[in-house]
Amino acid sequence: MSDSSEFFGASSKLRFQDFTTNGTFNPPAALLAAGGNARLLLVGAGGGGGGSGTNGPGSGGGGGEVIERFVNVTGATTVTIGGGGAAGGTAADGADGSNSVFGSVTARGGKKGVYFSGTAVGGDCPGAGIGGSSQSRSDSQPNGGMGGIGRLGFGAGGGGGAGVGGGLSHGAGGGGGAGGPGDTAEPFGDSRSGTGSAPEANTGNGGRGANNATGVAAQAGASGFCRVVWGE
Repeated sequence: MSDSSEFFGASSKLRFQDFTTNGTFNPPAALLAAGGNARLLLVGAGGGGGGSGTNGPGSGGGGGEVIERFVNVTGATTVTIGGGGAAGGTAADGADGSNSVFGSVTARGGKKGVYFSGTAVGGDCPGAGIGGSSQSRSDSQPNGGMGGIGRLGFGAGGGGGAGVGGGLSHGAGGGGGAGGPGDTAEPFGDSRSGTGSAPEANTGNGGRGANNATGVAAQAGASGFCRVVWGE
C-alpha cells in the first residue's frame, strides 16, 4: 500500500504540513475523525565535511537518514528538526548531523567526514548517501570521491576533497558530489568540475570535504526536514 490515494481513499483531498524548524504537529479534527492515518517524510541532518590534514584533504559528510512511512497520529506530536554537522577545520574531522524526530519516529543524522590520516572513507548513515572519499597528496589520481545519492532528493552525501595537484572532478562539491562554480547543491550527484556551493538547507545533505588543492574549505551538513501528508 505505497500509494497515498489508495491509503487515504480516492475521494480524499490531500493536505500537508512541512517543518523546517522544531515545532508541533497539531492534527486537524478531520484527520482525527478519519482515524489519524498520515504519511510521514522525515530526514535527518547531514554530517559536516572533514578538514584538510597534513597528508591530504577531507572526506565528505554522510547524508541524513531518509524515512518515508505511514504513521497513526492521535494528538499533538512534537517535531524536532536536526541541525547539520559543523565543518571540520584544519586537520580536524567534521561533526555528525543531528537526528530529526517525529513522535516516536527517528531519522538519524549523517556521520561526519574526516580529515585524511590514512583513511579515505566518507561519512555515512544507513538509508542515505555516503560521503565521498578523499585522496592523499601522493595519490597518482588525487580526485575526491563523489558523494552518494540520497532518496527523493534528500540525504545525499557530500563530495570528498581532492589532493594537492589533483583535478576538481568528483569531489569539490557539496550535497552529492561535484557541481560547477556557483551551482546549487546537486542532490543526485554531478561529475562536473568546480567548487560547488553549500548543501541547501533542509535537504539533509552532507557537506563536502576540504580540498587542499585549491584551498576550498569544508562545508557544514544541511539541516533536516519533515513533511506530514493526510487526506480529508
